[in-house]
Amino acid sequence: MKLRFIFVLSFLPLLVVFSQEEEIILQKISAHNGIVNAVMYSPDGRYLVSVGTDKCLKKWDMTTRKLVYKIEAHNGSVEAVAISPDGKYVVTGGDDNMIKLWDFNTGYLIREIKAHQEQINWIAFSNNSKYFATASSDNNVKIWTFPECEAIRSVHHLDLAITVAFSPSSEYFVSGGEDNMVKVWNTSTSQWVRTFHHAAAVNTVVFSSDGKYIISGSSDRIITIWNFLNGEKVRDLIGHTGWVNSVIITKDNRTIYSASHDSTIKVWDVSSDTTKVVDLETKLARIKCICLSPDEKTLIRGSYDGTIRIIDIQKTIEQNKNSNLKDKEKNSSSEIEIKNITFIDDNHNNVVEPNEYFVLMFDVYNNTKRQISNVSAQIREESPNNDVAIVKSISNTGILMPNSAKQIKFIYKSGSVLKTRDTNFIVNLNYENKKDLSAVIFKVNIKGTVK
Repeated sequence: MKLRFIFVLSFLPLLVVFSQEEEIILQKISAHNGIVNAVMYSPDGRYLVSVGTDKCLKKWDMTTRKLVYKIEAHNGSVEAVAISPDGKYVVTGGDDNMIKLWDFNTGYLIREIKAHQEQINWIAFSNNSKYFATASSDNNVKIWTFPECEAIRSVHHLDLAITVAFSPSSEYFVSGGEDNMVKVWNTSTSQWVRTFHHAAAVNTVVFSSDGKYIISGSSDRIITIWNFLNGEKVRDLIGHTGWVNSVIITKDNRTIYSASHDSTIKVWDVSSDTTKVVDLETKLARIKCICLSPDEKTLIRGSYDGTIRIIDIQKTIEQNKNSNLKDKEKNSSSEIEIKNITFIDDNHNNVVEPNEYFVLMFDVYNNTKRQISNVSAQIREESPNNDVAIVKSISNTGILMPNSAKQIKFIYKSGSVLKTRDTNFIVNLNYENKKDLSAVIFKVNIKGTVK
């Protein structure tokens, strides 16, 4: 006979929580009087440009960390900026529906065009320097010749277009919008190639350096890796608690950086099937944009408080790892104590008969058996997760009765990250010589984080 139970647990808070370190900030700059909407390094890594809601385009010398020039670039908020691959020009787009081409060295205005019927949200250059693209709240993405700035093609979203990026070969471009779609197009023909879907607006898209994958970040709080070649989803990266505003993938395609409205930057190791994530910080201002230096040693974050923070990314990650090791040394084990337990069957009825059902708690990892009278049992996790180290009853007999007041301790491995999930454990019961007479499956809902 197979019985199924669900634990309803009442437990104390975690004794240890996942600590999160702030970044190693090389410098904090009060850059704009308002939100920093976009930041971008020059190809040689020497300069940075930033734009904001204060109408300004600013150029910064990253060697001296000094302002090179400040231009009131648009009649309203400057929403987007991009530097040409040769580092000679910069294009800005604003909520005045204009795009403007500037000499990057001098800040001299070369050309200005009313490009869309509504604000420009994103600008991206092709790697071959032949084109740049603009995404607009008028639902359109336009392809422009460079440096002539002539619109030669246009594609359409069902709602406002938010973001756009070219493939490394410049043969394709990808766009995302308020219609929850990631759409891929042929650059030469504007022919639609394929569409991927999120559950909310797509705020940022990027191609991997080998052109095989597209990474998108959405207001559904999820970062998704898509296989561009076969059109399949590779993986969801889940961890942000606010909408994702910006994603970057490193040149070796092993690491993804993401920035969110939840004020966190996350570093995702996607080089293996098990995705690892590092939180750089949580307590600073909400983040609108990030960019990575060409040598991938420095990360820039632009925030809603008008600041730019220059982050030593490698030292920050190393600091985080060292902090983790110290926490492990301090906390050899972390546990939740459960005071009261109720058993519920499949019909959601309480099991009240004290002698009808019982569950035996044993070491999960070692699958150890203990003989209790004429009953032995073995417990294992149905889908093993490395966060649960030991599940034990403090009862000498190991028998847990319904409505028992006995304390049960769930002990987790130090250093584990425990995510909210339902955990199924299977208990095989053996009565004398009758093996596997019954199997009891019980479910535990685990919440919290242990480090």
